[in-house]
Amino acid sequence: MKNPTYGRSRIVPIFIAALLCICGCSLDYGQASQAQILSPEFVFYDARFTRVQNKKIKLKLQADKLEQYTGMDVMYGQNVHFALYDERGQSSLTGNCMLLSADKDNKVYHFFSNVYIKSYEYRAEISAQNLRWNEDTEILDSGKNDFVGISVEKPNGARIQIEGKGFSAYKKDRSFRFSENISGTLTEVKDKTNTEGAEDD
Repeated sequence: MKNPTYGRSRIVPIFIAALLCICGCSLDYGQASQAQILSPEFVFYDARFTRVQNKKIKLKLQADKLEQYTGMDVMYGQNVHFALYDERGQSSLTGNCMLLSADKDNKVYHFFSNVYIKSYEYRAEISAQNLRWNEDTEILDSGKNDFVGISVEKPNGARIQIEGKGFSAYKKDRSFRFSENISGTLTEVKDKTNTEGAEDD
């Protein structure tokens, strides 16, 4: 596959930031004592959130556990699942991760462990060990040594799969890059018109 280090991505990272903003989260260990960090003010188990706009469901979020910390407005989510919906009420994007945290002051959001995001609208999937979304720079990236895999299905059914380390995705032009350990495959679909009218021997 030609130039596998750079491709066009239809994954829309801004959805991730929109999801986290509803939680009103911030993360700043420097503003709290160790006792505050270890003792959450509120703990919610089997938490479920639904966001409704113009009488239509826009987002659903559920987590096994959510923790709110005293004096920091910090919230962590464990085993988080989320779904975004389009104007027709159909899922446009779904995802999950084992741990979710956010620093709203710096507009930096983290997804940790077994991260998976699927866009139905753009026929794209992303899986990663860890991901970070920076709202100011509009960049979604991973750690230098973290593997990330992307799979995109084309309208004709062909599928492009790329994985590697040092992943970065840019909302501005919907592109993505890998810095090392890059590999990829292109699965093409056989043209059915070539076999139309053919008979078995």
